[in-house]
Amino acid sequence: MGALSNSDSSRGGSSQIPLASQDLPCVVCRKRKVRCSKTEPCTNCERSGFQCSYTDSSRLVNRRTPKPAEYLARRVAELEEVVRNLSQQGLEQGHPVANITQSIVHKSPGLARARDRDADSTQGKLVLDGDRSRYLHEGFWAAMYDEVRDLKFTLRAEPQLSGNSFLFPNLDSDRALSRAHPPILESDFLIQTFVDKVDSFVRILHKPTLLQDLNHFRRGILPAATEFECSLFTVYALALLPLCPTVVEYRLHEPKQVLLAKYRTYVEHGMSRLNLTTTQSLSTLQTFVLYITLLFWTGEMLHVSTLLAVAFAIARRMGLNRDGSHFSLRPWQTELRRRLWHQLVLLDAWCVENHGLQPTIHSDQSDTGLPQNSNDSAWDTSEFASVRPEAQTGFTEMTPALIQYEIGSLITFVLSHPYTSSGTTAVRDHLDLQSEVVRQTRQRLEIAYLRTLNPDDLLQRLTRDLHEHAFRRIRLMQLAPILNARGLDERERAGLEAK
Repeated sequence: MGALSNSDSSRGGSSQIPLASQDLPCVVCRKRKVRCSKTEPCTNCERSGFQCSYTDSSRLVNRRTPKPAEYLARRVAELEEVVRNLSQQGLEQGHPVANITQSIVHKSPGLARARDRDADSTQGKLVLDGDRSRYLHEGFWAAMYDEVRDLKFTLRAEPQLSGNSFLFPNLDSDRALSRAHPPILESDFLIQTFVDKVDSFVRILHKPTLLQDLNHFRRGILPAATEFECSLFTVYALALLPLCPTVVEYRLHEPKQVLLAKYRTYVEHGMSRLNLTTTQSLSTLQTFVLYITLLFWTGEMLHVSTLLAVAFAIARRMGLNRDGSHFSLRPWQTELRRRLWHQLVLLDAWCVENHGLQPTIHSDQSDTGLPQNSNDSAWDTSEFASVRPEAQTGFTEMTPALIQYEIGSLITFVLSHPYTSSGTTAVRDHLDLQSEVVRQTRQRLEIAYLRTLNPDDLLQRLTRDLHEHAFRRIRLMQLAPILNARGLDERERAGLEAK
C-alpha cells in the first residue's frame, strides 16, 4: 500500500519533478558516488528514504545554456580583441600585419610573394618571385589575397605566340645564337669597351654581376642562359658605337657596320624568343631598354618612340613607376628598379627633344626616386643583403647618368611649357620664370656633382663638357619659340636674338 501510495503521489506531481536545466547530482548521490536521476527528489533518495537536496539549487536552476547566436557573438568579440592586440603590436614594431588591408605578406619557396610595407592605399601591391614582379592596383579583386594566399597566377607566363614576335617582323629563319658569339679575346675586348665607354652613361647593369654571369655563362652553369645571351649581344652592339671603324676592323676583322647589323639581328632573334610583350622579368626589360638605347644612338627615332611605349607599359605592369621604398624590397632591388625607370624617362626626354614627340610619361605619374650616387663595387646584390651603402657627394660611376637624368627632366619641362602669348610683357615674364628654374637646377647640379671634378680625368672632364653643352641647348629651346612669336617689335626681337 505504501509503495502504491508513493507511486500515486509521484504520478500526482508531488515528486519526481524533472529539472531540465539541472546538470549536477544531489548531495546524497555525490557522497555515495552513485548515478543520480537529477529529479526532485531523485530516485535513490526516494527509495532509501533520504532527504534529497541540491547545493545552490537556485543558482543551478536559473543557469541557462547559451544560445548558439550568443556563443557566436562572444566568440567573434574574442577574435576581434585578438586582432586588435596583434594590430597594435604591428604598429609599434612596423610589421606588415599592422595594416593587413594595405599590405600583403606571403613568402613560401617557389611561390609568388606579395609584399607591401606602406600603409598608403594608393601604393597598391607588388607580387615578387625572383627577378619577376607584377604591380597590382589597389582596386584589383586580388586585394583579397590576404584570404586567398596565392597570387602565383599573376606571374604565370602566357603561352608564347608561334613564330617571331610582331615587334620584329623582318627576321629571317631562326638562328642559333650559341654559334654566333665572337671568340673569347674579341668578346672580352667588346665587354671591356662597354664597361669603359658606354656603361658610364647607361647605368642599368651591375658591372661585377655582369662579369660574374659572363664567367658562369661560358662555363655552362648560368641558370637564365637564354636571357643573358640576348643581353650579351646587346652589350656587344653598344660597345661598337664609340669605336672608330679602323679599330673595329683591326681588332674584330669585320667592318663596323656589318658587325653592328649582325649583332642587332642576333638581339632581335633572342628577344623574339623571350615573349617580350608578356614578360615580367627585370632581366628581359634590361635587355629591351639596352636595345632601345642602341636604336636611339643609331638614329632610328620613330622605331624608338614605338618601342618606348611598349617598354613603359611593361615597366608600369611590373611596378617600376612606384618607388621600391614603398615595398619590403632589398636595397639593390630598389636601386635596380630606379635605374631602369629613369633610363626609360631619359630616352623619353631624348625623343621629345630630338623628334618633337609628346612625352610618354609625366612626372606626376611616378614617384620613383633617383638612383643613389655610389659605385657599383659598394653594392651587395645578394638576396640576403639588407643594408645599402652610404651615398657619396663627389664624382662616382653613377654621376654622369644622374646628371643626364636630371637634365632630361629639365628638358621635358622646358619643352612642355613653351611660350605661347603674344604680349611683350608675357615674353619677359615667361622667360624669367623658365630661366629661374633652369638656374636653380644648374646650381644644384654644380653643388651635388660637379664641384669636385678632376679635370685630369677624361670621364670627369667629358661629364662637365656634356653638362655645359646641355644647358646651351636648353637656352636655345627657351628662346626659339619666343623668336617665332607674333607681336614682337624689332627692338624686342633684336634683344632676344642677341641673347
